[in-house]
Amino acid sequence: RFKEFIFPKLRRLMKRRSKNYSKEYTALSNISFEVRRGETVGIIGRNGAGKSTLLQIVCNTLSPTSGTVETAGRFAALLELGSGFNTEYTGRENVFLNAIVLGLTHNEVVRRFESIVEFAEIGDYIDQPVKTYSSGMFVRLAFAVIAHVDADVLIIDEALSVGDVYFQQKCMRFIRGFKERGGTLLFVSHDTATVLSICDQALLLSPGGVTPAIKGSAKDICDIYLSQLYAEPSRREHVAAHKKNLTIQASSSVPKQRTFIGRHQKLNVFSVSAFRPDAQAFGEKGGEIIAAGFVADDGQERTSVVGGEDVMFRMRALVHRPIHFPAFGIMLKDRQGQFLFTEGTDGVFRNENLVFQSGDIIEASFSFRMPILIVGKYSFNVALAEGIGDDHIQHHWMHDAVVLESLEGPQVHGIAGLADMHMQVVINPAVEESA
Repeated sequence: RFKEFIFPKLRRLMKRRSKNYSKEYTALSNISFEVRRGETVGIIGRNGAGKSTLLQIVCNTLSPTSGTVETAGRFAALLELGSGFNTEYTGRENVFLNAIVLGLTHNEVVRRFESIVEFAEIGDYIDQPVKTYSSGMFVRLAFAVIAHVDADVLIIDEALSVGDVYFQQKCMRFIRGFKERGGTLLFVSHDTATVLSICDQALLLSPGGVTPAIKGSAKDICDIYLSQLYAEPSRREHVAAHKKNLTIQASSSVPKQRTFIGRHQKLNVFSVSAFRPDAQAFGEKGGEIIAAGFVADDGQERTSVVGGEDVMFRMRALVHRPIHFPAFGIMLKDRQGQFLFTEGTDGVFRNENLVFQSGDIIEASFSFRMPILIVGKYSFNVALAEGIGDDHIQHHWMHDAVVLESLEGPQVHGIAGLADMHMQVVINPAVEESA
């Protein structure tokens, strides 16, 4: 960098031909797009397409070589880990520094400080230098700040892939609420499922700007992105390499029909967390859920389950005052906060006229075949409500009370596979036409 800065000037003064001391790389080119108020836009593209560079230009932390960017409103950005923080300062000092840079006054930060600390959930570490933080704690505090600055535009660069599933779910709830309130979101991710989940529009970038950026509906753009990924030459090379290792036994006999029967060989194994009594919750507290999780036939807590097997999920609640038409519910979510399935006891027991009395300890169980899910983290919301259908009140709703992690499994795309799947392939040999 020093040579590139000094030597060309010296060579021009000496009237010598200029010499390059670096190799130029165009990170962004052929880009022109507009984001309107209230739009949620996912920015996707392969590695080196310039996604992070584009966000830095939009945030005005990087200047473009050419072109212009026009913005309006208050921006809050969560870019690469650590941006906007001074690692020598404590978490408390960085909250004030970052929030003031993002547009709050000192008094506004003072009023919101306790709420920021509560959102971040880092405890006494708030008064420790952030250089001692783990990456997860760093993201917790950074996101907590941008969640409290009343931003018009929220910009996030894949930072939510860091940290535990509990905080990821909390962030997703905030983002969905921000979207419902009419906020504008720019979100960079390689995960098309996340983009489809939270974004209405998407922008597709190509490395080096070989092709112009494309903006359209999230579904259409993600479809184009996937087709480009599978068209990469490296994939054909890998298939060709496998073909070389494949030997086909020649047979002198007349070929016959061959049938192959099989089923999934890889088990879909889940680890199961303990019940989290301190999980984020709300409700009237006429009753309180005190335990939840998978149990074995003998009633013992299970720490693992397998996709495709019959399982039982049990909840236990302590009743504080009489509850009429009580209902228990369970909701399984993926890491984007999307509900994969929800079940409740309301419709099943509505005609039984159940009443829980103060002091009762109630157990509710759900028996079902565990779905086969793609590798990743999932969580259960659990709830105790009172009333019929939609006309009910929540007594105790707990977010992410139990967390599952799919450690391995047969699925590579989508969300879930089919349990107890059997497969068959029949080869009918080609028949040579007689001359």
